[in-house]
Amino acid sequence: MIRLVVIFIVFAQPLLAQIVTEGHIIYEHKINLHAKIPPDRNDLLSMIPEFQTYEKELFFTREESLYRKVKDNSQGRGRGFRMDFGSSGLFYYNFPEKEKVVQQDIVTETYLVRDSLDVYPWKLRGEMKPILGYMCQLAYYESQEDSTYVVAWFSPEIPVGVGPENYRGLPGAILEIDVNFGETMMEAKAINPGPVDEKIITPPSKGKKVDQETFNAKNKEVMETMRKRFGGG
Repeated sequence: MIRLVVIFIVFAQPLLAQIVTEGHIIYEHKINLHAKIPPDRNDLLSMIPEFQTYEKELFFTREESLYRKVKDNSQGRGRGFRMDFGSSGLFYYNFPEKEKVVQQDIVTETYLVRDSLDVYPWKLRGEMKPILGYMCQLAYYESQEDSTYVVAWFSPEIPVGVGPENYRGLPGAILEIDVNFGETMMEAKAINPGPVDEKIITPPSKGKKVDQETFNAKNKEVMETMRKRFGGG
């Protein structure tokens, strides 16, 4: 009996050592541009790269998090022009205050969205898989507003409700996101546990101050204008 207890302790120690509450995660953020082109505009396929890829990073503690672009390493380029979809944005979250401050661009304008934290109707499923040595569980939700379907893999071994971009709110850090079956993918490529410099996790301050509803309305207006300009594409 004593021997069995000793064996359990030996195997349990590595699992306990994996628990992380503060650190730095690097993600690959990949957008399938061809998936966004309607069937009647196949003429655009040869003009637009299939994928746009960025490297982004998440700094987090139990109280705060900041998600941002690492550097300019986008891999998608068109003929004579550069694609830059989804590259901008600073996402700051303060969990005790239940507040977010997000800096995002719409065309040439920069907006500063200050609002309460988003609440997602996550549902858990039984699937599990390891990502970078951390055991993860599957969660998903479907937005009734725009039919967006999101699948997330989160790890309870990092028991902080953080994640890439605006995805969060699960009982563990989100290490992988799949939006609309591959239209957008965010996958952790490196996890660096340990203390984070408090000077790094600070809310952005640049841009026109609006709430989330106003930002969404402006973004929708611009997108509708672009669709009409490009014939519904």
